[in-house]
Amino acid sequence: MINPTINMNIADNYNHYQRTSNFNVKFLEEKLLKMYGNNAKELYLTSSGMEAITSVIEFLLPKTGKIIISDYLYFETESWLSFVDRYEVISIDLQNLDELKKTISEHSNIDIILFDNPTIYHKWLDVKSIVKIAHDNNIKVIVDNSIVSFYYYNPLNDGADIVVESYSKYISGHGDMMMGAVVFGYNLDSETKDLLKSYLSWRGRVINTISAYMLDTRLETLDIRMKAQTENCKYIVDKLKELNQTILYCGVGSVFLLIGYKEEDAKKLKHIPINITYGNTFSICTPIYDFDKEKFNQFDYLRFSIGLEDKELLLNDIKQILKRSK
Repeated sequence: MINPTINMNIADNYNHYQRTSNFNVKFLEEKLLKMYGNNAKELYLTSSGMEAITSVIEFLLPKTGKIIISDYLYFETESWLSFVDRYEVISIDLQNLDELKKTISEHSNIDIILFDNPTIYHKWLDVKSIVKIAHDNNIKVIVDNSIVSFYYYNPLNDGADIVVESYSKYISGHGDMMMGAVVFGYNLDSETKDLLKSYLSWRGRVINTISAYMLDTRLETLDIRMKAQTENCKYIVDKLKELNQTILYCGVGSVFLLIGYKEEDAKKLKHIPINITYGNTFSICTPIYDFDKEKFNQFDYLRFSIGLEDKELLLNDIKQILKRSK
């Protein structure tokens, strides 16, 4: 997959570039790698979650290739694949394993299967089965686990080849920095490793050293934050279901979808601001449009990210916008 014509000697520059060989960055990469467990072999930090996704795909497939994606892939990832317009992209329902097998049999030389787990609509996919099918056909599996973070789910333990994650969300926890990671479940040879490090440097996709230091300090509170946010979220989700609201929630983490509401409803919230991220210690509401009409017969929903505030205060804030009769 990797372009063999690149002069590997230029990768030597990596060792002299202080942005990537800086102690703070190297120390954080080593620390995070251990947090992914024994199945993680290599970890590289990037300047955002999207940089992690686009970097690893372009590195593996520098010119062209064939990629199977979930029909519920993260919107920005799917948009990027469409924009670069050099890959053959096949979108299917990865919950249907028979469809996956059929697609592989009909298309030769598939390079990658790419999906989020859970999906953006909070459905868990059978990663072990997908990996088995993929590996039987010499296909790599890349999983984005940003929706719940490595704290709750590590796709490498289910056999995925590569994990990409946005640390701008839960791992940072404060919405004030952007960072991502590419984690390999297999060892890279020394030449490929050096080339990848240099590739990230050339493109300016590396993180700054101050962000590395800041993220390292926030790992110390990750366990406390994740448990408390999940507890708050589960409480609110259960209460909203009791009020006959349609909720999509994967069961862990602080994010859920409240179906059938619009931005005009979100503007009535007094304690939960409208914003576009999630996983922070403060609560956020993000209006989303163009929902899957066929599956849910409606096209608006609010994505809530629950923080560490008082759960009753948050619940009462959400209650004021509810439509009791759906």
